[in-house]
Amino acid sequence: MVDAGTGSASQGPDARDGICAAVASRLTELVAGDLPAAMRRELAPHVEQCARCSAEVAVFRSLVGELRELPVTASASRTWAAIERAIAIERRAAPLPAFVEVGTLAAAGLLVAALLVRHGSALAERLGASPALQPLVLPGLFVLFGAIVSVATLPLLASAARVPQGAGS
Repeated sequence: MVDAGTGSASQGPDARDGICAAVASRLTELVAGDLPAAMRRELAPHVEQCARCSAEVAVFRSLVGELRELPVTASASRTWAAIERAIAIERRAAPLPAFVEVGTLAAAGLLVAALLVRHGSALAERLGASPALQPLVLPGLFVLFGAIVSVATLPLLASAARVPQGAGS
């Protein structure tokens, strides 16, 4: 028995809808000719006989044809180069603000200072400091840690103070 809607032999609506769904999901490949041969052999007769699928394929082919007629304004290599430049500029232009980096170092400094105050005498003992030198260990560690934080912070502050190129004009 031939179905009047599709012209195909004895396919019920469920079978037809399954093939129509396959055509719809593979429409791009079908129009581009990129379908595997076995699938193309299976779908081509259906597209020829099914009014709905043949209309979808025709509309899609027409759309592809119109898109191909649009003028090309830039080459792919120039477009990608522009995208890469924009990404590089964005990365340079959006570093963490200096106050966030300095604030993070300050928070780490406070944490280390608190640990030194709380466990400084035990640390002095573990370092093998004599009882006479133990009172000097904690201030010495604070000075050492302060120097390390200063050395780490100065480049951040210097980079934050620089004027970006093009900002002065």
